[in-house]
Amino acid sequence: MFGLSAVFCKMPCKIAFATHRNNLGAFASYACWNSDSYLLLATTPPFHERFTLMATVYVTRKSHFNAAHRLHNPAQSDAWNQAMYGKCNNPNWHGHNYTLEVTVAGTPDPETGFVVDLSKLKRVIEERVVDKMDHKNLNLEVDFLEGVIPSTENLAIAIWHQLHDVIPAGRLHSIRLFETERNIAEYRGE
Repeated sequence: MFGLSAVFCKMPCKIAFATHRNNLGAFASYACWNSDSYLLLATTPPFHERFTLMATVYVTRKSHFNAAHRLHNPAQSDAWNQAMYGKCNNPNWHGHNYTLEVTVAGTPDPETGFVVDLSKLKRVIEERVVDKMDHKNLNLEVDFLEGVIPSTENLAIAIWHQLHDVIPAGRLHSIRLFETERNIAEYRGE
């Protein structure tokens, strides 16, 4: 708490400013007093209480990986697969430069202001998804895709299941996977 001499309402007084903490953040109080009286000018609730107590914020982390795959349903004939998937059914594979967006929803922590610590989220995404998929054949080398036709839609669902239980804070809101600039799948756990 500090005071300084000032003139308030045309009478000499001191002005003080103090902060008070509770579990939601800091309150600021302003007071004016002289030897005969004390006047509380204002008390402001903490920033967190004023602006974010019930606010849901969506935070997105973007990652990239490159991978090869083949769209092929082994339960169907080669003719069916060729007609259904065209060039994407090439037995010699084809690849994409994928962009992954992981969105976490939550209320900002009053102490940090974060919904989720992005460095921790980045580490989880790298360990659980990118390190397992980057420069890999999605049909043959990724354990959590065994038996899955690696369409962009199925990849988004599989990535959700890799992440939903290990998000460091908040809750997983969506997975958006860009196979190309124009081909995007989004999954929200529904």
